[in-house]
Amino acid sequence: MSLQIAGADGTIPNVDEFKSLQVDGLTPYARAARRGDAWSASAEPADINTGDTILAVRNDGTRKFYVQSIIAGSNAVGEITIHRPSVAYTSAGTAVVEVNLSQPLKTTTELVCHGDETGNAQGEVITSYPVVASGSREIMYEGALILNPGQAVAIDIVGEPTLTFATVHGWFE
Repeated sequence: MSLQIAGADGTIPNVDEFKSLQVDGLTPYARAARRGDAWSASAEPADINTGDTILAVRNDGTRKFYVQSIIAGSNAVGEITIHRPSVAYTSAGTAVVEVNLSQPLKTTTELVCHGDETGNAQGEVITSYPVVASGSREIMYEGALILNPGQAVAIDIVGEPTLTFATVHGWFE
């Protein structure tokens, strides 16, 4: 009797002529980049007002957006807060052009992104962390932070720096 390996969905994995299992070893993020579904949104360095959001990213599509990582920082001591906006909002501020991380590039995205954003209200806090002067930090979510259609994530700073920045990396599935 022979043994056959099948995936969770019942598909049979690839084997070579020596009956060795072929595994790609790619992360879901890398797989998404290969098929053209990985995106990056970066707020240009800016002097934002107290109470404004460094960057807000909303999924206006029909698929889930999985956040790979968020990088944020400033030129002054402060506290970065990553949160979900509390209610539906009209995104306002400086429009951010999302970048597809794949070749060939897809040119349309399902994200709506604004830097120096003023339309959202802080909702559930996902995490907060201190930032030192001229410092930044990358928080790795590796897909654990999921934006369902209509949901958003926003990055705020408590303090009054003259220069802030933030980037969200993620993929659609």
